[in-house]
Amino acid sequence: MRSSFSLAACVAALLLISPVFGQTPVKVAKEAPKQISGGVLNGKATHLPKPVYPEAAKAVGATGAVNVQVLIDEEGYVATAAAVSGHPLLRAAAVEAAHSARFSPTTLNGQAVKVSGVITYNFVTDFTPTSLGYELALAEKTGTFRQYVAPESLAAQLPAAWLNEKRALTSLTYEPVAVKKMVTSDIGTDNSYSARKLTPDSVAAVRELQSDIDAKLRADQNKQWAFNLGQALGKLVAEIGDDNQMRINTAELEQLTATAPQNAQVGPMNKLKAFVEKAKMAGSSVDERKSLAAEADMLRSLRY
Repeated sequence: MRSSFSLAACVAALLLISPVFGQTPVKVAKEAPKQISGGVLNGKATHLPKPVYPEAAKAVGATGAVNVQVLIDEEGYVATAAAVSGHPLLRAAAVEAAHSARFSPTTLNGQAVKVSGVITYNFVTDFTPTSLGYELALAEKTGTFRQYVAPESLAAQLPAAWLNEKRALTSLTYEPVAVKKMVTSDIGTDNSYSARKLTPDSVAAVRELQSDIDAKLRADQNKQWAFNLGQALGKLVAEIGDDNQMRINTAELEQLTATAPQNAQVGPMNKLKAFVEKAKMAGSSVDERKSLAAEADMLRSLRY
């Protein structure tokens, strides 16, 4: 009796669990990612309108690259856009342009996905000898370009025939330095030129480049004077903490003011003359020197 009961129990148990042994294991399909990283997206756009150059940015000579982090939806439209680097006066225009960009929809395993990445806009102004002289002199004396100023942008401003000068600017090299990570991994590291030190050879190249440009401008005395003025302003800012150099650079500015072209614009020249007098009377306080540096930076963007 006990034996038959045990046999019946075993048969019943086998009947209950036998379907499990006969089933094929179900494979759980991996869900396709709903968003992927696309890196730099400029070359992938089907429509990439140029940003409007803000007048306020032009007035102060703001130039350079602006990186805009974007998220493209499944239909190829820009869902979100935020500037993550670049001159503050250029960021809003870059973001506005990015919102109007269009891309082909991206699919992965047959499923439409969102794409995150970066659109880079490069703002370049017209060739301004004063501003160019200022940037190059400052870079030579300090070994770095100012924040938001890229040598590639300066090269783009040069006349088309100045091939050697363009090549000199785009061939500059930098000392290896550790730079901090930016917020977005798509951009990688902070490559702002103010964080990068030029190699000694590149500093020498910048010095030689200034001589070459000065020689090219001899045919136009107005432009040559404006270039020399920019250089003098750049040297003053770079060496503003040195009392002896401050006197030398101020004297150079005074000489340039006295030899200005006869057709120089009255308004900018009056500002320059007032600045020279202020520099001659300046004390040694840090705040006073900072104020002078800020004023010199403003003067380099004026058209004389």
